Amino acid sequence: MGIPVEVVENTAEHRFEAREPGTGRVMGFSQYQDVEGYVVFLHTETTPADEGKGVASALVAGAVDQLRASGRRGVALCPYVRAWLKRHVDAADVIGLAMPSAR
Repeated sequence: MGIPVEVVENTAEHRFEAREPGTGRVMGFSQYQDVEGYVVFLHTETTPADEGKGVASALVAGAVDQLRASGRRGVALCPYVRAWLKRHVDAADVIGLAMPSAR
């Protein structure tokens, strides 16, 4: 697995952040937009110093856990989140690849 991270939703910045435990240093984030009640993931990145350590994967997993716990749903427009979702199909109950069609 990767290094430990704390995943925090920063609603003021519309993003989930991966923070270093103990220091609170932001190691990466996943930017989102609220659209029609869905959390739409737009862009995910990690700091250059933290790339390749599993931070982004832990970040998305933590964001999915928080969405699930709060009863919210998400949509993966971000290429990283889309790729992550294909490897973690157990998250399909919370996050999809497209906005549901209006009926």
